[in-house]
Amino acid sequence: MTYANRRRHLTLIDVLLLTISIAVIIGCLRGVFGDAKAQSQKSTCIGNLKLLGQALQAYAQDFDNTLPVCSYREPAKHANGWGLHWPDDPKSACMSWADALLPYVKDRSVFACPQRPDLPLNIGFGNPTATLSYSMNALFNTLKSNRLSDVTNPSAKILLCESTLGIGQMEPFLLNDIDKAGKKHIMPNFLFADWHVAALSVKDTIYPIVMWNPNDKYPLAIPVGKVTCLNDKDLQVYLATLLK
Repeated sequence: MTYANRRRHLTLIDVLLLTISIAVIIGCLRGVFGDAKAQSQKSTCIGNLKLLGQALQAYAQDFDNTLPVCSYREPAKHANGWGLHWPDDPKSACMSWADALLPYVKDRSVFACPQRPDLPLNIGFGNPTATLSYSMNALFNTLKSNRLSDVTNPSAKILLCESTLGIGQMEPFLLNDIDKAGKKHIMPNFLFADWHVAALSVKDTIYPIVMWNPNDKYPLAIPVGKVTCLNDKDLQVYLATLLK
């Protein structure tokens, strides 16, 4: 057999090697495109939090440096698709900071993080039909005026966090659900009261300093958990028990 004739035929080994090579290339390409997609989604989530931070700033400027409350009752049907209501009064809508910011944001997609695409969890607050991927730190409701000037050390105080709870506010007793919501391997992003965004583990928001008490004042009563914390250490111990 001449060299020219040999070139026209592929042996079984040649076919196997070619198949393996193609599979390796496809695997590499999938990894590259998968990483690119994940990075794009991460950038979108961070960008959403920054936009929500800008909306909070605009809201505060319009309302004498005051932030919207985490949630409030309104005797009307909820029209934005989040579908929340007060458990003791299904006819009343459970409105939230998200409703207050909607006129400033205008694009509802900003409230949905593509890394956490699931609908909000149904925990007795209605049947949501739209995604609300962010929650406000409920301890801001402990500030009587909810003014930004009442926040101490704003660069270390959490305003918003990623979550698929969908009830608008992050109560301390729900802290562990930040990790459980969406894909567990995705480290959640947080918006701080100085408007910067950072990705942290939930444990990092408790130690070495607790980032959840906006004004550092004690005693701090947590009504839902029926707990009163007298200092940072008490609050750290209480929050840490929620992660177990």
